[in-house]
Amino acid sequence: MKKRLVFAFVMISVSLLSSPIYRLPPITYPTKEEQFSDFLNDGKWLMELKGIPDGDETLVCTNWVCPTSIVVNAEQYSVMTNLNLLGISFKVMTTNEPPLNVAYGDIDVAAHGKKARLVSFSNRAQTSFYLPDYARGVAVQDIGPASNMLFLTYTSFLPDDIPEGDLTYKNIILKVYAPTNAVDFAVAIINAGLPENERIAVTPEGE
Repeated sequence: MKKRLVFAFVMISVSLLSSPIYRLPPITYPTKEEQFSDFLNDGKWLMELKGIPDGDETLVCTNWVCPTSIVVNAEQYSVMTNLNLLGISFKVMTTNEPPLNVAYGDIDVAAHGKKARLVSFSNRAQTSFYLPDYARGVAVQDIGPASNMLFLTYTSFLPDDIPEGDLTYKNIILKVYAPTNAVDFAVAIINAGLPENERIAVTPEGE
């Protein structure tokens, strides 16, 4: 009996040694260049889904500076800024005491208008939802065709979410969070930072 057990063990061992060894393919990760390419492709797809054309490579805003104060709906606000690795962060504060924070966000500058628009849509396209489904909730507001301003937001906010959106003007991308008047605050910040002769006349919605 022992001989039979030893013989069976030897046969199993020989069988295992003679079997081919399968190895899983090595795990590869996308490079930063590949990740950025995918990021921009998502934005391009979202632009196509919303029927938005490419931006203009010739549009570069060279005379804009971040303002320290703005006027929205005849009310004056102060703008507090801070430089960071991603660009400029800002807070819009009331002028009463104590001051209240009514909006905040970040400002980035792209190479030109085409890149700014693509990056704005690419940021918006980063979602776990199937993009054509998600795109139904994306709203694009053209702030006057002559201004090259687009305001991009997602309309399906949860009750506790603070509404936010991206305003692109030439090569400037301004992300704003505000419970109310987000578009007005964003446009005011861009306008107040331009020379007076370059400021954009914006017609309020409904007029």
